[in-house]
Amino acid sequence: MAVEIIPKPEEKKYNWQNFLLYFSLLLLGISILSYFVLDNSVKNSYKILKDLEREIAQKETPQVRSMEKEILNYQKKIQDFSNLLNAHRSVLGVFDFLESNCHPKVWFSNFSFNAENSQVNLSGQAEDFVILEQQLRILKKRPQVKELNLSTISMGEEGTANFGVNIIFNQDIFIPQK
Repeated sequence: MAVEIIPKPEEKKYNWQNFLLYFSLLLLGISILSYFVLDNSVKNSYKILKDLEREIAQKETPQVRSMEKEILNYQKKIQDFSNLLNAHRSVLGVFDFLESNCHPKVWFSNFSFNAENSQVNLSGQAEDFVILEQQLRILKKRPQVKELNLSTISMGEEGTANFGVNIIFNQDIFIPQK
């Protein structure tokens, strides 16, 4: 048996270590208790949801189901129609352009529009060939016109100039339909 001559001082126990230990144990207990409470709450919510779904299914008749299908079908049709309207390009910009850039002594008698390549085919009549040339120059100077081709030209009654012109427009002339 060994006898110690030099006494060792007692180890000091710190209160904050004890406090931290008890606080950690308390948090662990609260966490475990919360887990079981929340698990029970979720199970009860699922049970209530199943009961409500069963109750709705009992009250749902074949008439109601067919009406729901019909309403969903109409909703799809409305959505499709909305998509078509939003994608539609209006030619109102072309008419505004022609109205503001038409020579006063030129009359257009035929108009056809090809949306795929933004092409407008016009046929009309001018008082004479000089006015027709002026009209073509007016149209060529506009930035909205990508390409302009005189397709037909002939002399009409009383010296008028009958013509056909093909105009290919830039995309910015088309007004989106809102």
